[in-house]
Amino acid sequence: MLHRLALTGDVKSLYLDVPADSFLALYRERFIPRLSRGEVRRTIEDYYADIVAEDLEDSDLTRPLAHELRARAVEPLALVRRVGLMETKYQELLTGRLREITEDPSFGVALALFLRPEFEAAVWEWLCGNPADSALVERGVVSTLDTDANALQAMGVIALLYGGQRRRFVVVFDEMEKILRDNSPAEQAEGVLAAFKRMLEIFSKTGALLILCGLPDFLEALPDDSRQRISVIIKPDRLRAEDAVRFIQDFNELSTGERTLKPFSTDVAAYLADLSGGNARRLVRLCFYAYADAAGKTVTRAIVREVAREQFELVSQDDLRGDIVRVLNRNGWRFETNITVTTGKSKRKVDYWIPVGDGGCAILLTQSVLQKADATNLAAISLGSEKGQAPSPIKTLLVVNGYLSEEFRPVLERQFDTIVAHSPRTFGDDLDAALQGAVARLEKDASAVSFDTLSAKLDQSVRQNRLLLNRVDHLAERLLGQDALQLAVERGLTSVFSALAGGRAPSSRFPEVDRFFVEVIRQFDTFPRFQELARHTLDDHQLRTLLLLEGMRAAVESFREAAMNLLAADIDATPLVELCRQHDQVAQQFRLLLSPRGLDDLQGVSGRSSKHLDVDRLLDSLMILARRVYDTVEEARHMQDHLR
Repeated sequence: MLHRLALTGDVKSLYLDVPADSFLALYRERFIPRLSRGEVRRTIEDYYADIVAEDLEDSDLTRPLAHELRARAVEPLALVRRVGLMETKYQELLTGRLREITEDPSFGVALALFLRPEFEAAVWEWLCGNPADSALVERGVVSTLDTDANALQAMGVIALLYGGQRRRFVVVFDEMEKILRDNSPAEQAEGVLAAFKRMLEIFSKTGALLILCGLPDFLEALPDDSRQRISVIIKPDRLRAEDAVRFIQDFNELSTGERTLKPFSTDVAAYLADLSGGNARRLVRLCFYAYADAAGKTVTRAIVREVAREQFELVSQDDLRGDIVRVLNRNGWRFETNITVTTGKSKRKVDYWIPVGDGGCAILLTQSVLQKADATNLAAISLGSEKGQAPSPIKTLLVVNGYLSEEFRPVLERQFDTIVAHSPRTFGDDLDAALQGAVARLEKDASAVSFDTLSAKLDQSVRQNRLLLNRVDHLAERLLGQDALQLAVERGLTSVFSALAGGRAPSSRFPEVDRFFVEVIRQFDTFPRFQELARHTLDDHQLRTLLLLEGMRAAVESFREAAMNLLAADIDATPLVELCRQHDQVAQQFRLLLSPRGLDDLQGVSGRSSKHLDVDRLLDSLMILARRVYDTVEEARHMQDHLR
């Protein structure tokens, strides 16, 4: 579709694979790099040409020039200068027009300045997500495209920019489930979803086409009012053999001009459809690598199976076992490896065994399941009873490190309680959920609670608490680093002695800057501290939230101390700019990591009213702190230079 649209010449189309990060990463790493700086400039020039043409159409003498501008037969800036028209007048009109179109003052000013050569590089740098240059700040461009909400707004503005010139703008976001997930607090933030809804409205209003591709999961993460703005939802059917044949023929015709099935055959195309379970993404991937592996020879079933093993067995057995052990340790389960388990009259060797009561949970590992013999052999070593029979004291879980053919999945599902196929992105969560469900069912089926069962639960609790403490230590190191932790301790001692001495006097040259820091630290004071909750039993979410708050508070105090030292030394602005940039990065990371659930839990433990825990106000203050410090210092320095 995008290929055909590109041939029309009047459509800007972008295909973007979504990074597993955020909308900000999507904008910076995928969206902006696909836009041409020159093309954006020409689009703005078209607005400028229309404005000048509107003014020249009022006179018979200049009407021919207006027609040339409408036909884009002449460069508008060159014409204005050649004829001697007032360039500042049209620049102001352009700024007003772009403000009206983009519905944002910063974008209106920045895009209008894009036509001036001395500002072009600075504006493009700002559009790429960097802080605004001082020349732009002086003219009112104060925001930075450094949040998910701002990134979504910027993509909407580009759509408005093209739509205002009656150019069609088509964007495809593929694998949306990487960003929009039910279990991702950052993407569920109200501001981000509101910005996403606004972007949908803009695309609809401008006649742009936004195509969201992905697993059904991402739709569940959207609120109802956002889903209602998606005009058409297309759920693809499973691909059949004839679909695979047609896809291969279409692709060959597009790439070579010959509509042929070679080097595939009808039988292999049908096998690809069956092996992929009708999944288009899998089928395309298998076709691509099978074609490359054949190297000009005919593609056979054996080649397809070999490719499936190579492409889907992504981790080594050692790495897979490491992932499994991490999940088991995280839950505090006692487990054994490579042991023989007896059930009834049969004995089977299992890779992992979690004892629960009189039975337990067995984990078996296997590579790709591509042939009937693979499925038959696995079914023969299952320990569980077939579904529909009497409950077994043993639950069996099959971990597939590779490709599982949909043709054989039903056979295995009758023999194993749960099947988990390895996925680099979700394997840990998938395995964790499957094991917790199996263990919970075994504990529920136990007829009585024995001393051994209670002892096992106590041991599990002790192991989980020990692991939790280790995780808190690791989290602290990741957020702050060893040097910063040591500095925080030293700063804490310094603050104690400063308090005994009557407090630290702010810099006499910039007392208002110190007040900015005091305001933020006072907002942190409304949240509970470690000392306050030391006697409470805290879960993982509460400890994590407390650590984040303490870490961010320490970062603000470090920022304050470093900034005041720099200002007292009266050195150039370069170190202060770097310091402000570092604070913005830390504050953004804090904003992404902070969990609403953890804050709610802290509120319950501390007993503080929700009206006192104003997290939105705290986040807003943190995000603008560096800008307030820098602007105040620059303004004071300009004033001092003027007085000199």
